[in-house]
Amino acid sequence: MTLGGKFYAPYSALVFCLGGSLAQAQPAGIQPYKPDKPLYNGTEANQAVPGGTLQEIYNNGPPNLPSGFYVQFFNITACGYSTPHMHPGVAELDYILSGSNFIASIVVDTGDGSGYVPRFATGLGTGAVVTVPTGTIHYAQNPGCETIQVLQVLSGLQPGY
Repeated sequence: MTLGGKFYAPYSALVFCLGGSLAQAQPAGIQPYKPDKPLYNGTEANQAVPGGTLQEIYNNGPPNLPSGFYVQFFNITACGYSTPHMHPGVAELDYILSGSNFIASIVVDTGDGSGYVPRFATGLGTGAVVTVPTGTIHYAQNPGCETIQVLQVLSGLQPGY
């Protein structure tokens, strides 16, 4: 499959969806995790990205837990959306902290050799969860008038946006 002139290998897994949201590209300038920052205190600056903002929590895992994952907030503004993207070698879990009417989509292999199709989850709200398998093309959309706040956990330190 090609998207934006790039080839993507087939992936036949479907997203496990209890509700939820999806990711956004990591902006340049997010600072690495500092061991002297043991707790998230809400003072980290928001980074403007298409469709909303990102706010780093940890990028090497919280203290006293295994390292090797990245945690951030993704605030999707009214009528905002992320562009289709993927994370080679990194899976993603998204949990909606606040908001409603969220749309999540991944692009999956049909499994029968006929190609790829988008899979949508719509009307997702607070408490919903979406997982995005490693290397799966995905995007998110907020068609509503309220900001949606998502807690994102990625399975690697180099998400590869």
